[in-house]
Amino acid sequence: TIDGSFEAVYVQPYPPTGGRWQVSSGHGLEPQWSPDGKKIFYRDGNNLLAVSVETKPTFKAGSPKTFLTNVFHVPGGFRNYAVGMDGRRVLVVRPGERATSNSELVVIVNWFDELQRAATQRK
Repeated sequence: TIDGSFEAVYVQPYPPTGGRWQVSSGHGLEPQWSPDGKKIFYRDGNNLLAVSVETKPTFKAGSPKTFLTNVFHVPGGFRNYAVGMDGRRVLVVRPGERATSNSELVVIVNWFDELQRAATQRK
């Protein structure tokens, strides 16, 4: 937030014009715009919420809706989620039994294409 507290999520224009709108309905941490600019995501406790927004002709925010539950806070002040390009999918890092600060995360893009290619090469 503007005042440095972690109680709510606000939006203001850049450069600042004096306008400011609260988009969270209470507490809010780690806000992120969706890539298409139509939603703002934020964490409230262990829940990830999404708020539909309009920016033209003026800013307007809808009501926050729970998007995902059990999104745990990762110590160190880093956001542990990323919103997909379509604004409908989210990648979340969750603690595991063997997770360490040096743990490796492997993401396979186009998994079905890779599977089909590997199956074709076996023949």
